[in-house]
Amino acid sequence: VQDKRHLFEVEVLASQTLCLVGSVGAAVSAVDDAFRRRAVQAVRRVLGGAFRLHGPWGVLARTWPAGSMVLWVAILLAAFLLLQFF
Repeated sequence: VQDKRHLFEVEVLASQTLCLVGSVGAAVSAVDDAFRRRAVQAVRRVLGGAFRLHGPWGVLARTWPAGSMVLWVAILLAAFLLLQFF
């Protein structure tokens, strides 16, 4: 009789544990799904922005006049010199 009662208590405890594990698993799964959805949205946003800049019609895909490139080189050199002196 003692063994059957102990066995019944173990079965009840196992059932409660499985119920708790299932609930925790469902909560973790919901959080994981939400996190993955947000991560995928962020990656898509970054890739979309990069495509807008670097794509076939993006700002960085256009040709740039040589004069503007020389101007930017001069600005960068001047900034570097100023940082070195101060």
